[in-house]
Amino acid sequence: MEIKAKATCDLESMKALTHLWMFKKADPKKRMIMWTVLYAILLAVIVFEMVAFGVSEIMIALVCVLVFTYLLECYWYFILPGLKYKAMVKLKDVTNEYTFCDDMMHTVTKSDEYSGESEIKYTAIYKVYETSKYFFIYQNKNQVLLVDKRTFDKGDDRVLREKLLLLLGKKYIICNY
Repeated sequence: MEIKAKATCDLESMKALTHLWMFKKADPKKRMIMWTVLYAILLAVIVFEMVAFGVSEIMIALVCVLVFTYLLECYWYFILPGLKYKAMVKLKDVTNEYTFCDDMMHTVTKSDEYSGESEIKYTAIYKVYETSKYFFIYQNKNQVLLVDKRTFDKGDDRVLREKLLLLLGKKYIICNY
């Protein structure tokens, strides 16, 4: 088996990685909508309680906590991916080319400032998350390789999925979005 793919670190991929980190297996858009509706309902209940029974310090504190947590989630969802991408000054637009072989993957990194090659045995992979657009291959808890599914030849992403599922078992997680 020899399958080729590549990926470039861009804002879209950074959003996908951040949303994966936030919501794991859940669809980020649906989960964000769900949380927004939940926060709105809770806020409406608290405001109704305040109107019906009078304003209390506890209710004001609850409103403040509710607004703060919602703003924090909005920050993580909308702003953090852009900040992470801007912080990756030297890694912007770095292209990784992947060749998936029978027992390992070969990676070639290219950019104006960087170039390098590495080989990773599938047994050394920490975890893999698959979404509709990307494979996120974790080398450890903090290092992730991003593979864009649009760069595969027709059907090769299914072959890779089957291979990695067989080798990694529970460490291979399919996200249904």
